[in-house]
Amino acid sequence: IQDVYPAITDYSALNLEDFVRFVAAYDARQRQAYEAAFHRCDTDNSGTVEVTELAALLKGFGIEPMSHVLHEVISETDEDGSGALTIDEFEKVLDLLRLREGFT
Repeated sequence: IQDVYPAITDYSALNLEDFVRFVAAYDARQRQAYEAAFHRCDTDNSGTVEVTELAALLKGFGIEPMSHVLHEVISETDEDGSGALTIDEFEKVLDLLRLREGFT
């Protein structure tokens, strides 16, 4: 937010047009952060993130998920059924984590 907001306005309130621009810029910034996390997580450079790679990333966030929970989240977001996450599927996992405040 601190990176995006000042680029939109110097004021403390946003009109509708500025708000729409803010949301678009924030989404773009979030996508960049997810892509960077994906590439850091894909340690074998396979182009996908496997369960062990996701577990390592989550441990770096201070989240210690149980194996069956990881498999559950992957099966919930793994649209192609490969057992590994593409960048789009990875983003869905991170969105779920954000919405659910972890695995609770």
